[in-house]
Order: sequence, then structure tokens, then C-alpha cells
Amino acid sequence: MNGDLLALLADLDEEQRQVALYLRERVRDACIGSTGKRNQRGSLEWMFSAEAGNEPGPSFRDCCAALGARHWVVQLRVQVQFWLDAARFTGAIPMACPPPAIIIEEASFKAGSAGAWAARRVWEWPGVTPGELAQSAPDFVRGEEILPTLEHLEDQGIVIPNMDGMLWYCVGRNPLNKAGKPVRSWASYWRNE
Repeated sequence: MNGDLLALLADLDEEQRQVALYLRERVRDACIGSTGKRNQRGSLEWMFSAEAGNEPGPSFRDCCAALGARHWVVQLRVQVQFWLDAARFTGAIPMACPPPAIIIEEASFKAGSAGAWAARRVWEWPGVTPGELAQSAPDFVRGEEILPTLEHLEDQGIVIPNMDGMLWYCVGRNPLNKAGKPVRSWASYWRNE
């Protein structure tokens, strides 16, 4: 365990410590699938499912609530990790819940209905390519609009491509500053929301 987690755990009571460790393990499985694709899929569904899971144990939202964390900020941070790891999903996360309302509202304001659709689709399918988005685009989004829409959302920090610009991720706020350096505290973007 790293020092930050040890410091956090020291401030929690025993029940919260158990919840934090459980949440950490499920997040780790969702991000790296360290124990196999089956556990990764289960953890992804546990974190991102629009429906309450049928799994035994606490729900993702209950774990976040027990720790005083906003579930959607944790989900966004996991999306950032997908980008950092250059994770490539072969399709949408099963039964994915919608992205946080603030993300959809901002995408819609900045890039219209095409932007709102693109942000939602990239959230559901981390590592999607513009071509894959074009294949699944609804009637109101023309294929040639996909890349310019993604680039506009990138300028706003809502989505971010990998290094070669082929895979896209919905991170809500770009974790890099304008010089391309990591921001000191990505989570600080969400303190007042």
C-alpha cells in the first residue's frame, strides 16, 4: 500500500477501513483485470451498471457513501485511469449508466446534441475510435462530424485521446494542463460540485 492510502485508512473507523479496502480492490479489478476478465467485467458492471447489481456485498454507491465520496467522481477517476493505461475496450461497458449529468450538460452546451451523444458514447466505451463512433452514430450525427466534435470536446477537457489520437476517453476534466503536464490535483476540479 502506498503512503496516501495508509494515511487515509488511519483516519477511518474499522468499518470504513474495510469498505475502503473493498472499494480499492474492486477499482483495481475494473482497471487492470488483474484476476482475469471475469472479475474485470464483474467489477466494471458493479461500478458502472445502470441497474443495481445482483452481487452479494455492498453496492458501489453504498461504498462511496460510506466513505463520503461522490460516486460519479470516483467513476470519472476510473475513466482517467483507463486513459492512463491506454485501456482498449472491445465494446461498451455492459449496462453502462449515463455519465454524470454535469458532463452531459457541459458537452451539450459546448458541442450541441452531437457533443452530448459523443461524450456519453465515449463514457460507455473507453478507448473507442472515431471510426467505431461513426459506425454507431445516430441519424442526427453525421460521420464527418465525429472527429471535429471530439476535438471540440477535447478543447473543453471533457474527452481526451491517447497519445496517437486514435483512442478516446471521457474524463470530465483533462488531467493535463495546457503544457501537457499532469495537473497537481485532478480531483480539485470537483470540490464545489
